[in-house]
Amino acid sequence: MDKETPELVDMLQKVATMEQELGRNHKDLLVPYGNIAEMYLTMKRFAAALGYLQKMSRILEQTVDKNPTNLAALYNNMSVIYRKMGRMPEALVYQQKNLTIQEKYLDKNQPDLAISYSNMASIYQAIEQLSEAAVYEQKALAILEQLLDPNDPALATQYNKISVIYHELRNFRQAFILQQKAIAIRERVLAPDHTDLATSYSNMSTLYQSMNYLPEALEYSLKDVAICEKTLDSNHPNLATAYNNISIIYVALGCFPEALEYSLKSIAIFEQILSKKHQALAISYSNIASIYYSLTNKLQAQYYVQRAIDILRHHFSNEHPKVTDALKLQQLINKMKTNVVK
Repeated sequence: MDKETPELVDMLQKVATMEQELGRNHKDLLVPYGNIAEMYLTMKRFAAALGYLQKMSRILEQTVDKNPTNLAALYNNMSVIYRKMGRMPEALVYQQKNLTIQEKYLDKNQPDLAISYSNMASIYQAIEQLSEAAVYEQKALAILEQLLDPNDPALATQYNKISVIYHELRNFRQAFILQQKAIAIRERVLAPDHTDLATSYSNMSTLYQSMNYLPEALEYSLKDVAICEKTLDSNHPNLATAYNNISIIYVALGCFPEALEYSLKSIAIFEQILSKKHQALAISYSNIASIYYSLTNKLQAQYYVQRAIDILRHHFSNEHPKVTDALKLQQLINKMKTNVVK
């Protein structure tokens, strides 16, 4: 933990003197309390920063005027810090306090209100209360649709965010409509190889997979990987993930040679950037072992399933479901007749 800097020590001493002279609830303490909190935030000492923000809130709560927007901003800042600390219940409490003030004193179409609604949604997502998250993101969207140009990329970002939530809620129809809107804007205003467009294509592909529309899923996954290949380093993890997604779709379509091609590309990247015992490698090895099994290539299937098992045993006991699943795959492979592929 970083020690107090000389500047911070001096500020703490001055504030201690002011507290003795003025009392702890004097409004003249607001600025120095805020400065100290900012210093602690720079040092990533979040608990210490919160202590001084709480002192500020106590003063403002006692002296607040008819338009307490400063207090609302303080509550929002406290909520953000609690989120960084992983303390979501407290983050939710202070974001709600912020919203209560903003909804009372701000115009209904204020952009600050949209930001707060989206912040509230993010907290609900973090605690896996997705229905509530969707409600608040829709409130944010309603404001943005009135404030922004219909082709504004920020509007596409909001459509994409809500689409992802509805996808998780398995409301595929609503997710599809919103993702279509996001793609329509991004295709109109962004460069053809923009990474935001790749994100939407990937999300649309995943959505089509969930609906079991595999040819359409493949189409959008190929669009995603085309952008990734242009914009990312050849060993970027996102490119490996994109290759893996295509492989999965080809497996579902029964196109095993194509699935193998993309699985090998994915593994080649993961082997460069991940440790030899990384669990993601075990998953990739299991997947390609299954592909080789479907291609009746026993030797390669045995090779990769054993590599998967070795990694998984490094992390889990033999009774763990991930290990037992890999062992079951190994048993299936071992029962195959040897078919050496030239």
